[in-house]
Amino acid sequence: MTNKEKFLKGQTTIKRRKFLDCKVFELKICSNKLNRTQKEHLNRLFLETKWMYNSILSSEDIFKFNHKIKSVQILNKDKKSEKRELKLLPAQVKQELVKRTKTSIKSLSTKKKKGRSDQVGRLKFKSEINSIPLTQYGITYKLHFNTSNIKLAGLKGTLKVKGLNQIKVDKKVKGLNQIKVDKMEIANATLVRKPSGYYLKVTTFSIPKINESKEVVGIDFGIKDDLVLSNGIKFKTKLPVSKGIKLAHRRFSKKIKGSKNHWKAKIRIRKKYEKYNNVKKDATNKIVSHIKNNYSHIGIQDENIKGWHSGLFGKQVQQSILGGIIAKVKKLQSTSIVDRYFPSTKLCNKCGTLNKITLSDRVYRCDCGYSKDRDIHSGMNILIESLNKLIPTGRRDFKPVEFNTSAIEKLKLGLSNSFVSINYEAGRCNSLGLF
Repeated sequence: MTNKEKFLKGQTTIKRRKFLDCKVFELKICSNKLNRTQKEHLNRLFLETKWMYNSILSSEDIFKFNHKIKSVQILNKDKKSEKRELKLLPAQVKQELVKRTKTSIKSLSTKKKKGRSDQVGRLKFKSEINSIPLTQYGITYKLHFNTSNIKLAGLKGTLKVKGLNQIKVDKKVKGLNQIKVDKMEIANATLVRKPSGYYLKVTTFSIPKINESKEVVGIDFGIKDDLVLSNGIKFKTKLPVSKGIKLAHRRFSKKIKGSKNHWKAKIRIRKKYEKYNNVKKDATNKIVSHIKNNYSHIGIQDENIKGWHSGLFGKQVQQSILGGIIAKVKKLQSTSIVDRYFPSTKLCNKCGTLNKITLSDRVYRCDCGYSKDRDIHSGMNILIESLNKLIPTGRRDFKPVEFNTSAIEKLKLGLSNSFVSINYEAGRCNSLGLF
């Protein structure tokens, strides 16, 4: 296959996957099923990946780096140069490491040209690398669904994994090499090393499910009530750091740097943070899944979470999962984003008056007689503005009483399926009108 044919094939794949749902399934490699040879192989694989990456950065011209090399020069613990052989690292992994490094340099260069020099750093040498890219399914890795095993290129035998049943397969087709995934396309994967063991993150593409719900919703993000829907549903998203993590930090600070106990205490902290982050990810996914599956149109405001964090609410934002929820909801096709400076809290949706409201006022009241819970009122305004934004010509102001008629009619016409792109710019901390 020529380079032109490969390019055209890649472009076809990109266009096809553009309309599919991308999901990443995490498979845990059973550490108690690994023999001594397999453990040594995995440890050596991550070590050689670090050598390869540092060798790429130390080269005179990264864009002319030869990914087919079989040995690299490294600095040992005495800071002396030594030659080390790359015995286990597959050729495709070497090629992908070079490709990723080039992409990172190009991204930094693009930011610098756009005048964002304050965001441009430099690539640094790594003392530890915990992820290895596996680019091609069937060559760098394989999944054996019948036995719940995986096969890695260059590793003797197979590895037992947990969680392979998450990927649906067609059981009618028999044979390890003939199994086809039911309505799901398997792409690349990443071999990850965590304090709790080894994991394989498999990327898949599948046909998106059609959401038949006709309900619409506006979402208000805040500090006291973290996430409030326009229909009155409220979510608490604050997950404080556990006492075990604080205790582990105190014990770690008393260890002598460079000792074995210092390293063991560091591993304990990593394990506790891994568990804490897993809890946050699980809560984020459940909330986003509820919103995605129950509402065909979602209106949100482009909140300045970074400004909140650097302002008066640093600890509250740090312990919440608002940032992860907003990032995932923005990517949904049914989401419409309202401008950051829209006065969703101050605006009366009956008479259109802008009323001053302080942070301590939890109920919105207007001189026209309208009163509503502050956050629910804000969510309703965001929903109305997001629906108005979907009309291509002209403008019509929708009121709350029209949610069950006009709003649903627009959803039937497919107006809610448009994705509104935004520019991420630094905004004010009081974009919600809290001050």
